Amino acid sequence: MMQRPFPHPHVEYDSVLGYHVVKGTSFRAARLFAWYKQGTTVETLLRRYPRLGPARIFGTLAWAHDNHDIVTREIITERDAITKEQQKAERDEYDSLEEEQEK
Repeated sequence: MMQRPFPHPHVEYDSVLGYHVVKGTSFRAARLFAWYKQGTTVETLLRRYPRLGPARIFGTLAWAHDNHDIVTREIITERDAITKEQQKAERDEYDSLEEEQEK
């Protein structure tokens, strides 16, 4: 018997941003889950992001547990983008230093 997916009303895919967000925000669902998995408590998340409220935070965490493959993929994509930005910033700084030395 095929299991039907459980509806998660607090998470939606934002096709413009290219990732899943807490519904009604641009807050990345995978990022919220990553903080939680790293030890940030729900109480701390509620203090940091009171406008999300408990239902959306718990709903997002439930979605993330049910969609671990998607969350993992989105975390890796974000981490890779950050790494590329850091590498670009380092190259730009190096190029800038070289130009100054040539003067």
